[in-house]
Amino acid sequence: MLVVVAGYVFFWGYSTAFIFSSGELEPYPTGGDWLSKPYRSIQPDEGLKKKLWTNGFGLFWNVAFLLTLSNFIINGAVCFWYHNTTSRTKSPISTTLWWAFRYHLGTLAFGSFILAVIWVLRVIAEYLYKKQQEQKKAGVDSKLATFLLCCMKCVLAICEKLIKFINRHSYTEVIMRGTNFCSSARQAIALVTKNLSRFTILHGLGAVVMNFARLFIIFVTLVGSYYVLVLGYNLNEEAEKAASMNSMGPPLIVS
Repeated sequence: MLVVVAGYVFFWGYSTAFIFSSGELEPYPTGGDWLSKPYRSIQPDEGLKKKLWTNGFGLFWNVAFLLTLSNFIINGAVCFWYHNTTSRTKSPISTTLWWAFRYHLGTLAFGSFILAVIWVLRVIAEYLYKKQQEQKKAGVDSKLATFLLCCMKCVLAICEKLIKFINRHSYTEVIMRGTNFCSSARQAIALVTKNLSRFTILHGLGAVVMNFARLFIIFVTLVGSYYVLVLGYNLNEEAEKAASMNSMGPPLIVS
């Protein structure tokens, strides 16, 4: 997965640079005095700007697709392990990956598209909010615009969490039943609503376990890096500097 992400980032950067370099060069100054401005910049036209916007949205969509694909693979591996007790699949991850690209590619693309649209709207709302704050500092204040932008940011943040929640649980239904995204999302919401108390307890216990696991990893990393740094400085010729490093600051930075 890391190789795929790194390859896509390289491809996206290359395509963005290629699109941006396809514009027209800035003309030389009139009168032939080109020595006053030896460097010329690229002037993008309207078609080039649209391509850049499309490529930017493609970045959001592909990142959302990779996140959705990882959730799908995890859900599929768990379903294979839990339900096939008699004949367990030897490689559930590769099997789920094959299923994703063979049968459910459109479902993953549709779910990630909705998430990408929410991300783009959040970026636009954040940009407008910063512009509004700049105008407020310049003395042009509009309380109504600030209130509407804050409400927009809040609503979009809630929508993002809701879409992620629906995606995470609907893909389990996609794997088990083979239905499309909308039908699976409707079935997943119905199951969660029907078993709300049990779902809340299990979800809460899972969140507690995950938080304790994160704290345990942070603690182990902190203690390990602390002793590694102290021992490393003690083995150094400048042993007196080790006393000044005998604090928890560097391990916190490393952690």
